[in-house]
Amino acid sequence: MAERWIGPYRVVGLLGEGGMGAVHLGRDVRGRAAAVKVLRPELAADEDMVRRFRREADAAATVRGRGVARVLGYDLDSPVPWIAAAYLAGPTLHQAVAACGVLDEGGTRALGAELVRTVAEIHAAGLVHRDLKPSNIVLTRAGPRVIDFGIARPEYGLTLTEPGLAPATPGYAPPEQVTGRRAGPPADVFALGAVLAFACTGRGPFGAGHPAAVSFRVVHEEPSLEGVPETLVPVVRACLEKDPARRPVPEEMAGALAGERAGRASAPVPRAGRPVVLASRPPWQQGPLADEIARRAGEAAELLGAGGGPSRRAVFAAGAGAVVASGGGVVGWWLSRDRGDGASPVTADGVPVAEPLARPTAGTVPQPLWTAGKLSESGPGPVTVGRVVVAGAGDGVGAFTQHTGARAWTWAGGAAPDRDGPLLVSGRTVLVVTRDGRLTALDARRGDRLWSVRADARQALALDAAHVYVLDSDRRVKALARTDGAERWTARRALGSTGVVSGAVSGGRLMVTARDGGTLVLDTADGAVRWERDIGRPRLVLPPAGLTPAPVRDGFCVGGDTLAVLDARSGDERWSVPAEDSFWGAPTVADGRVYAARLYTVRKDELTCLDAGSGDPRWSVPLDFGAEPVRPGVVLGNALYGALGQRTGLDPGERLQDFGVYTADIRTGRLLWIFNDDANQAGWRLAGAAGRVFAARRTTLRALPVF
Repeated sequence: MAERWIGPYRVVGLLGEGGMGAVHLGRDVRGRAAAVKVLRPELAADEDMVRRFRREADAAATVRGRGVARVLGYDLDSPVPWIAAAYLAGPTLHQAVAACGVLDEGGTRALGAELVRTVAEIHAAGLVHRDLKPSNIVLTRAGPRVIDFGIARPEYGLTLTEPGLAPATPGYAPPEQVTGRRAGPPADVFALGAVLAFACTGRGPFGAGHPAAVSFRVVHEEPSLEGVPETLVPVVRACLEKDPARRPVPEEMAGALAGERAGRASAPVPRAGRPVVLASRPPWQQGPLADEIARRAGEAAELLGAGGGPSRRAVFAAGAGAVVASGGGVVGWWLSRDRGDGASPVTADGVPVAEPLARPTAGTVPQPLWTAGKLSESGPGPVTVGRVVVAGAGDGVGAFTQHTGARAWTWAGGAAPDRDGPLLVSGRTVLVVTRDGRLTALDARRGDRLWSVRADARQALALDAAHVYVLDSDRRVKALARTDGAERWTARRALGSTGVVSGAVSGGRLMVTARDGGTLVLDTADGAVRWERDIGRPRLVLPPAGLTPAPVRDGFCVGGDTLAVLDARSGDERWSVPAEDSFWGAPTVADGRVYAARLYTVRKDELTCLDAGSGDPRWSVPLDFGAEPVRPGVVLGNALYGALGQRTGLDPGERLQDFGVYTADIRTGRLLWIFNDDANQAGWRLAGAAGRVFAARRTTLRALPVF
């Protein structure tokens, strides 16, 4: 029998099929596996079906967290459109409970902690899954993986009245989704609560029976939580609130799943920030469930290593079967021998889909995933929002798709240059300060202007949930409403320094740091000055971002003569590390750690990592490459990425000239590589998302892989 190929994958077997298409187990020329979904030939000419297929591919490819089945590639312009994704060797949660029994309290907490993180990643990508249920969660040795983005949509709204859209599963879809109203991020929280109830009881909280009867109970009756461990009832009940506004957000559930109660009026759900501490290994790494996963993984490995094509029955046994909805075109994928991430992703046109570099070689510089041009040389950005990365382009700003670098839209409205402040992101809106002093809001999806106000703005500083903060021509901070740009207050006190570096918001305070080291802290409610601090004049003439403060929990981390975390309300030091004969550069704060460069005058500089809560050192490494971090960095995956500077001239007044982008292992500080395009005429500006670091310099934007 002649071999059948779908794109770069040789078909090994059939996983499942439904009314919209089929899912095959495929293997590429290097022996790596994928689950390949294809449209039925008779549907390939149906524009609506292809459009839905494309949305499914786009949705699944947008989420780059470890908790989802990764999209490896797709070709939707092929005569037979296809999507390839990671094939996960393991049972679904539904199958695991049937085969191995329900999870105990610790196992349910472990499952919930992983799913909370994944749901937060889905929402951070601008999506709502809308069909989270036990059969769409696959348990692997590396943890649970969410599959099936067939009805996932952008979080800005979808109702069930969209023609041809299959509704989500009764008992897991929330009341607003059942009744055809907008189903936003709280819909996934509702489903997550129902999933946790199922995991520890073996049944859904709204019972079984006819779909209409189950949906009626979802809308009108309280959930049945009999059998749910007593300490988990509050968080599950909070997730299952009828009113979506009363449900916790994923970040609020972390503390509750670590052992604290969740609720609304009587017992508020703890805010994010606490690590989830589990007493023992999760159930997918021990006991009967781990044995079942190992059995399936072993069978999958044998199938992938075989020369011929296995039977359909054998493929189903190893991979737990594909989830195929006969009418809705909904398919879940799962793979792999180990972590579920063993294949190199590639799109149909040859552009790599970003994946972590598992074993980077120090000194070996990776090639950019893509390169885009026609940026404005001194324009603002980049910033990431939704599916695009936005940066100054031409006389305004341009948006590029994060996955391919293709131009999504351009807005020519006279954006102010980078030195006059960053682009700011509010939800799915990009906020731009223009050269004539206006603050303009753009829709990140299409680039449409949503509103524009005369604000006499000269520099964008920061934003919070209520306000956008700008500096006006009188050097006063002005607060504008985040939703429409209406002026809320103007600070009475003007800033005396010539050249504000930047601002940051934390704990109801706005910190503005000036080029000369002076720092002013304002009350975000009315603009009143609450406290001041001089962080010291740098010995080197740093770029404008060189003294940028970083927000921490109800406080700020600042560099200068002292690296310190300051209480937002009082200005008191929580901890500090004096610079002594050096100067601390701009700190980067991520995942409870502070990364900062210690810039010396007479000896080698150092890159240092400290605990953000205590200031305790984690590691410190010398910088032997003659260049120094000069801007706040970006932490993605296992690495810190930042712009480098190279000294020019002699002290005093010595300058740092931008040199390249460095990558350092956040676990050890080991320098992995420096990326440089040999054009030292403009600074590197960085942003990160979707498994990529976006590096803008002069007129070029590049997407670099993460480690």
